[in-house]
Amino acid sequence: VIGAIRASKNLKDFVNKRQELQLRFLVFVITLLIIMTLLSYVLSCRYTKPLNIIAKRANLFAGGDFNIRIDTQKTKELTILAQSFNYMAETIQKRMDIIISQSNNLNAILNSMTDAVVAVDSDENIIDVNPAALKWLELPRDEVEGRSMQEVIRHKALQNFIREAIQNHSPKDAD
Repeated sequence: VIGAIRASKNLKDFVNKRQELQLRFLVFVITLLIIMTLLSYVLSCRYTKPLNIIAKRANLFAGGDFNIRIDTQKTKELTILAQSFNYMAETIQKRMDIIISQSNNLNAILNSMTDAVVAVDSDENIIDVNPAALKWLELPRDEVEGRSMQEVIRHKALQNFIREAIQNHSPKDAD
């Protein structure tokens, strides 16, 4: 044997170094978990806040406020949802305006007629009358509308005439 070299390291140093690496790894994992938790919270807020706004405005819309609109959102999906909601609101508002206009026109025509007009549903309940009909019946509107035709109109031939119009699903005219 010409020579020998012996190298040794204290086992305690190796164990300490290993524990230090494990501790660093544990701190890294915990830090990473905290960062991921915060990131997922921020991202969830980014999506839930606009959805909550849309939900609140949809509730207002459901309550009859058709002038509600939703601002265009940051993401493609929320933008599509907002645009669809706004289109729906605009369409319903236009239709409501048409219905209100037609209703006002119909009321103006009925109120200006000198002939009595009594509108009855398929269950023979009076749903609408014009002022000439109220004058003819000699009753106030609240004692006529919503009540049965038989309660209000005591004329049997007129009841039969109205009943026949309901059964034939066609308006009738008589003098």
